[in-house]
Amino acid sequence: MASSNKMFQYQELCLGEFRLLRVHPKKMSTISCEMFHAPLVNAPPYIAISYTWGDPRVTRLIRVGAVELAVTTSLYGALDALRSPQEPVTLWADALCINQQDLEERSSQVKEMARIYANAVSVAVWLGPEADGSALAVQLLERVVKGSYDQHGHMKKEKEVSRLLNNYRQVAALVTLFERPYFARLWVVQEILNAATVNVYCGSSTLPWKVYKDANNVFRKYESFMARRFIDTSRTTQRSFSDVLAWCGPGSFPDPEGLKRGLLWVLRTCREKLASDPRDKVFGILGVCSGIPTELSPDYTRPVREVYVDVVDYLLATTKRLDVVCEAIRNPNAATDLPSWVPDWSHLPPTSSLGLSYKFDATPGTEVQYAFSDERRRLTIDALILGTITDHSVPVGVVCRPDDFLMGFIHSRAMLARRGLAGTHEALCNALCLGQVPYEYESGWQASCYEAFSLKLQEHLPTIQVDNELQSYRRTTGVRMTGESQDRIVQDVCGKRMMGRCVCIIAEDIIGMGTGFMGPGDTVVIPLGCYTPVVLRRCGPSWRFIGDVFVNGYMSGEILRHGKKTGKFELC
Repeated sequence: MASSNKMFQYQELCLGEFRLLRVHPKKMSTISCEMFHAPLVNAPPYIAISYTWGDPRVTRLIRVGAVELAVTTSLYGALDALRSPQEPVTLWADALCINQQDLEERSSQVKEMARIYANAVSVAVWLGPEADGSALAVQLLERVVKGSYDQHGHMKKEKEVSRLLNNYRQVAALVTLFERPYFARLWVVQEILNAATVNVYCGSSTLPWKVYKDANNVFRKYESFMARRFIDTSRTTQRSFSDVLAWCGPGSFPDPEGLKRGLLWVLRTCREKLASDPRDKVFGILGVCSGIPTELSPDYTRPVREVYVDVVDYLLATTKRLDVVCEAIRNPNAATDLPSWVPDWSHLPPTSSLGLSYKFDATPGTEVQYAFSDERRRLTIDALILGTITDHSVPVGVVCRPDDFLMGFIHSRAMLARRGLAGTHEALCNALCLGQVPYEYESGWQASCYEAFSLKLQEHLPTIQVDNELQSYRRTTGVRMTGESQDRIVQDVCGKRMMGRCVCIIAEDIIGMGTGFMGPGDTVVIPLGCYTPVVLRRCGPSWRFIGDVFVNGYMSGEILRHGKKTGKFELC
């Protein structure tokens, strides 16, 4: 970091100014440059660098004017890659051009970052030096893009694309490239999305960002083929090759069209991105959101708690909905100074909220009714009581194998039998997929679901004895369900939705599936202005928010037709 060298003195910026670097031609191994002030409006042409800072303890020296300055090896590599042999190059890099130790300047300059990247002649993405076969990965990117699209820009058929992916070493190298730290960084989202032109540098190679995105679009369209072709998993993240190529790297960036859906959508989409300062989980995405009030503008003098409460306050007031609170899913026993109803954006929850993932609307036509108290430490909401949780199955973990889904299924059936609800098969199968029954199984979902789980139990857990009813779904005559269909139902349709959740019984006979942090005695309510029911837990005279829950028969406004009165719940 630039601020690590006490000999260097930043000159104070005037209103409407920012700093630029003029990097001298590559005449020696030492990087030499000058720093100067420029107006944000009508600035001279410059390239903005997009990179990950790297370890601040590992540095190299550059010369800024007459002073030697320590910068991270990552920034050093970017500066070196962009140096020209003959001409000076004007650059902008946040770690150097912003005085990181001056909180007031840092706050004011961060507010201008969207404009800085938008006004740059181009944005230079620095992925790092050549390593782990990155040269092979770059070759594959070019080959895939060149061979996957016809002259009209239309993507070719799977069979034609498959021929481009016959080099395992190249595919493995590209997986590693897509998992580089750069792609996990939050700030790069606005740096890329605000740029007019983006070029990606990796070692000595340079490609337009569009090549990376076009290749990623191919991998996403043919993800199922990739999953069949490459059964390997990444050594870094344990994710499958197909998953990494489809959803990591450039695939981890939000769709520009989706930005129109507002602040909450962007916060959700970028939640897995990393930032060293927890406040940056909010500040870092404001540059791609329109209409954000000054109250949410970057201010590093404010505590994290206030910044996160501001987000809830703003979204409640502007959307008239409670859905932001449903993002506050976390272990209720975790140490935090945040109220239970405030999402911790620096924390990755075990599950995503249901309301914005699926087309539910448990209280259509209603607006959230709320009031803050105790200096915004408490939030009182209006909600309809559905009932108390009387029992729940063992939660399924978030890092799972098929065996875990199968055990969750067995435990759920056993719970229903224990409670005398063995006849609720249809409700259980509906809950396991969160009501998202594939269209081809709509006329016989229960039978298909039970057949798939029964056959997979026989294959993976043959020593576990299942009841006669479940055994009866293992067809001995007729057309037996294919292994591919079994996998789709158990792992994709149900398993992925079971992760981080458990099946529950509400008010003795209502079946649902929701947050794995729920417990017997918790109360399920449906708040006004909320897409889904939620789980609350008594905490003295108040309530703690625990998470959301899918409830059979109550996801499309049914409770409003029951004529129940709303009650007030003070969340702490």
